[in-house]
Amino acid sequence: DIFVKHLKQFPYLANQASPYGHEAQVIHYVASNGVEMYRQMVPFNLVAFVEILLANGADKYAKMKVYGGEFGPWQLYSSSIHPYKAGIDEVAIKSLLA
Repeated sequence: DIFVKHLKQFPYLANQASPYGHEAQVIHYVASNGVEMYRQMVPFNLVAFVEILLANGADKYAKMKVYGGEFGPWQLYSSSIHPYKAGIDEVAIKSLLA
């Protein structure tokens, strides 16, 4: 898988903060909430994607700046309508992010 290959080759990417003011990391993008509206898409393999990120050093407690505060991936994910509409299993994601 190309994503895993890149994470192995460039391990800093798992926790690289965006240069934008929100300072989101990849783990925040999978939460599908608060990071550039046009990027709020939920892949069908979201659970596997989160597992790969965490196995490669992503910080599930990392905070991003959005909505006037700082929030972690689980807070963002659990308040987003996008994963719900996509039918993503909340129990599986919660076991990874909460």
